[in-house]
Amino acid sequence: RKEVLNLSFNLVSYIFIIQGGSFAQGAKLGAPQAIQSADRWHLGKNLLDALEQVFLNRRELLKQTQQLIAQSEENTLRALPVTVGITLGSKQDCNSEKRQAHYVEMYQRIQGLHSKKVDIANIARQVGSSRRTVYRYLHMKSPPEPAVIQHIEPKAVEPYVPYLLQRWNEGCRNAEQMLRELKEMGYSPSRSSVGRFITRLRHDSGKARSFKSEKTETIYQQSVQKHRPLSPLQVARLFLSKVEKRKEWEKQYLEKLCAIDSEVAQTYEQVQEFMVMLRQLEGNGLGEWLKKVKVLGVKELQAFAKGLEKDYEAVKTGLSLKWNNGGSEGQINRLKLLKRQTYGQAGFELMRRRVLHREVKVERKQRKKKKAVTEKAA
Repeated sequence: RKEVLNLSFNLVSYIFIIQGGSFAQGAKLGAPQAIQSADRWHLGKNLLDALEQVFLNRRELLKQTQQLIAQSEENTLRALPVTVGITLGSKQDCNSEKRQAHYVEMYQRIQGLHSKKVDIANIARQVGSSRRTVYRYLHMKSPPEPAVIQHIEPKAVEPYVPYLLQRWNEGCRNAEQMLRELKEMGYSPSRSSVGRFITRLRHDSGKARSFKSEKTETIYQQSVQKHRPLSPLQVARLFLSKVEKRKEWEKQYLEKLCAIDSEVAQTYEQVQEFMVMLRQLEGNGLGEWLKKVKVLGVKELQAFAKGLEKDYEAVKTGLSLKWNNGGSEGQINRLKLLKRQTYGQAGFELMRRRVLHREVKVERKQRKKKKAVTEKAA
């Protein structure tokens, strides 16, 4: 067994490191000839976690940014009402309040125990949470705020929104009439989707239900929509997103946010530099980036940089070589999904059949597509 183990290690060329420290040391001892490379997806995930912590400690800044955006829109036409975050029922509201009270109580207990010099493991045990949660609550300057519960509105109504807004601005307040008009135009919209959208317009604009048309009045812009205040995690994701994929309102949000706080603006530039290294495989700039963050970075980003320094060579290799662990991570994720679909009850044989069945379906689809292309060319 030892010979087989040694043989398998000798055949290893690349080792992708997800956690450094003892894992990296063990890999180095077992396969000294292998090139150690940090997994790029996990580098991005660690940066996301650091950024979330940055904005968890700057909640007031996020509120201020939202207020500035709202003030800048006051002189324009009314934007579309929010299409997510539908008001919850009283029972759900009650449950939400209970959860919030529990989080506030847990925050106070964690802070109290920490002030008494209780170690992290014991705090986690006493409050019944993970150590990671304890660390997160200790970094917070105030108790966690209530989460905005977002129910994603079905997109069935989206194709008809321009027409519905046009008719609303023309004075029509009757959802049934608009529905009939859409059907006469050859469309088949969902009655409930149109009804919910018109109800939202009524609540937002203060216009009552009416069978009579009112005078024409341009109330809503057809291209602008209100947006919920972004959470710290959403802002962190926005920092890591590609510039060309951002929506116009997201660009404006980032501009306002960076204009208010110079530290955040500097953090944004440093994050963009790191993401360029990550996406374009420019690992040679890592050393310079770490020096810059050490001097100018916020403390959360400095902690992230300190972690990278511990496995500097592996991180630099991960940011330089084209090889990555993305394919394997995707397959692992697929296996987990298949396992969850059977509520964790599937044995090895059933899992094997499901995986192979999927592969056969993909191959069959590819052959069919190739055949269609060949026939079209002929």
